[in-house]
Amino acid sequence: MYAGLSIVTISSLYPFFLMFINSFKSMGEYFANPYGLPRDWTLSSFQLMFNTMDPLRALLNSTIVVVLGVLLNLLVASMAAYSLTKLRPPGYRFLFVSILSAMMVPFQVILVPLFVNMAHLGWVNTFQVVVLLYVATSCPFGVYLMRSYYAGVQDELIEAAQMDGLSYHGIFTRIMIPVARPALVTLGVINFVQMWTNLLIALVFLQQQGTRTITVGIALLTGQRLTNYPAMFALLLIGSVPTVICFLLFQRHLASGVLVGVEH
Repeated sequence: MYAGLSIVTISSLYPFFLMFINSFKSMGEYFANPYGLPRDWTLSSFQLMFNTMDPLRALLNSTIVVVLGVLLNLLVASMAAYSLTKLRPPGYRFLFVSILSAMMVPFQVILVPLFVNMAHLGWVNTFQVVVLLYVATSCPFGVYLMRSYYAGVQDELIEAAQMDGLSYHGIFTRIMIPVARPALVTLGVINFVQMWTNLLIALVFLQQQGTRTITVGIALLTGQRLTNYPAMFALLLIGSVPTVICFLLFQRHLASGVLVGVEH
């Protein structure tokens, strides 16, 4: 068992190790020794990266759209799941199936009409269109996940809260949200990683230099003339730091959320 866990751990950490050591090599040393430690540690790849683009601006852009997207998706998904699970409006089963069916529609199918509509609205090269599309593509899974947690809350608890004078809003904020906190953390981490690594939406709708996200910067850096691999590894190293921090901060909550989800 421990041998298997060790193999999984090494295979998971080795790409980060390789990315780290190669970002401190020169181009010639990378081709001569791509898997070993640098003989001469250099920051030339970072200098080239900063001369080619503004990675700090790209990180800021990614942080803005991803944080807003995660927060908005948590709000929309949790409220929709609460309504479908406990309020049960007319046709709620059809609504739930319709939301889930959106997960089966490839985003590439609706990409062109979306771009045309957003261009007519003047929203191309704006953060709000990326945030809304992040939420629209992530919300179906969020509703499905949150609904499974809310289904575990007994209806008797909701009825008792109503008898005590709590409104639907009060039940949602005082009962449902605290109960579903592990699910919200789990969904937030999943959404953060998905939105942070998403390339297609940001590449199509953020075309100006000042609005590009870190994933778009990585894609454009690899496509400029002859690829400088140490500079690419340096940018990948910077771009992966927020996702690693997110997992380290919420790993306990993420594990508890998965366990609670299995119980439900």
